[in-house]
Amino acid sequence: MKKILFFILIFSLFINYNTTQAGSLYFESAENFKVNDVFRVRVFLDADEEYINSLDLKIKFQQDLLEFMYFDDNKTLLKTWLEKPSLVDNSIQMSAIIPGGINGLYDISKNSIQDIPLVDLIFKAKNTGTTSLGINEIRVLKNDGLGEELGVDILDFSFNIQNDLEGEDEKYIQYVISPEEDENPPLPFEISFLEKDDFLDNKNVLIFNATDLESGIKEYKIKKGSNWININSPHVVGDYIFNKKIHIRAYDFNNNFRESYIIVKGSLDYRYLLIFLLILAGILYKKLVK
Repeated sequence: MKKILFFILIFSLFINYNTTQAGSLYFESAENFKVNDVFRVRVFLDADEEYINSLDLKIKFQQDLLEFMYFDDNKTLLKTWLEKPSLVDNSIQMSAIIPGGINGLYDISKNSIQDIPLVDLIFKAKNTGTTSLGINEIRVLKNDGLGEELGVDILDFSFNIQNDLEGEDEKYIQYVISPEEDENPPLPFEISFLEKDDFLDNKNVLIFNATDLESGIKEYKIKKGSNWININSPHVVGDYIFNKKIHIRAYDFNNNFRESYIIVKGSLDYRYLLIFLLILAGILYKKLVK
C-alpha cells in the first residue's frame, strides 16, 4: 500500500510540474468606449523570463457588440506572420514566429525587462453593453530547441460600451483611433524580389511591408495595366522576358497611400534585342538597296 501511495505521489508531482502555468497573456485598453468608436486593444505576454519563439492564438469576442476591423504591428513585437490576425469561425486567429526567441523587452527607464507587446487589435464598438475579450486556444513554444510548450494563464479583459461618456480619461485618449485626423501617408517601404526555388515552391515572389504611424496599414495594391488590384505579401509573380517595373501601393485607414516600385530583371536584356533589330534592319536595308 505504501508503494502504491509513493508512486501516486510521484506521478502527481510529475503532472503538476508539466502543467505549471509559467506565463500569462492579457489585454490592455481603456475601460469605457462610445458606440461607433474605433479603438485598439494591445495583447501582452508575460513569459515569466522564459525565451519563446512561436505563438498560435485564437481570441474570442462578442460580435453583436464589437466588429474586428484590422490589426496593427507597427509598435508591437510580432512581425514574422505565418497567419496574420483575421476573423475565422467567430474568433480572431493568428500564428507567428520570433526568430532567435525573446523573453521580454528591456525598458531603459525602468532598468528591467517588461512584458512582450504582441500585437494591436483594432475594433469598432457597435452596440451598448458590457463585453470582454478572451482566449479560445493558445500555444506558446519555448526557444529551448525541444519545442516545449509554455504554460500560460489567461486574463480576460472586460470593458463597457456606452452611448456617451461623461469624460475622456487618459487611457481612452491613448487607445481610441481617429482615422480622419491621419493626413500623412505610410512611411517609404522597400519591395524585395525572391527568385523561384524549391523553398518557394518554384515560384517568384515579391516581399514587402509598410508602416503607418497613425491609423495603420489597411491594404496593399499592385498596378495591373491601368487598374490597382488588392494583394498581400508575399505576392507571386511570373517570369518576364524583358525587365519589368512593378508598382505597389500601401494604403492606410484614411486612404492615404505610399507608392514604391521594383524593377525585376527579365530573361532577355532589351539592349541585345535592340542590337539584333538594328542588325536585322541593316540586312533588310542592304537587300532593298540592291
